[in-house]
Amino acid sequence: MLLQDRKLYFITDIIDDEAGSSLIKLRINPGCEVFNGHFPGYPVVPGVCSMETVRECAETVLGRKTFMRNIIQCRFRNIIEPSKIGELTVKAEFKDIENGKRVNAVLFENETVYMELKAELVYVA
Repeated sequence: MLLQDRKLYFITDIIDDEAGSSLIKLRINPGCEVFNGHFPGYPVVPGVCSMETVRECAETVLGRKTFMRNIIQCRFRNIIEPSKIGELTVKAEFKDIENGKRVNAVLFENETVYMELKAELVYVA
């Protein structure tokens, strides 16, 4: 996994429920090299990294490699400043589609929503 291997984040817990949704708890690493250029002196998590984090968390939950085939909707609600974040949560709900899953995900901490994402993930052989 691209971002997890680069140590942008660390998964701390995964909670599944019977309704097909999962809560993935994670911590952002403020020392990750991504923040050297985004932005020097004011590090923030790039939006594309938030999207990729959700995809990688989905892979962990599903136990299969995926490719984000289609972004149906993505809304960035707040800036993620790694030095000010405790534990983030990805709430992901999955529905079956041909050769994959549709994911509706929210990335948040407490009452603050950082991103909402609806996308289609297809399985990679």
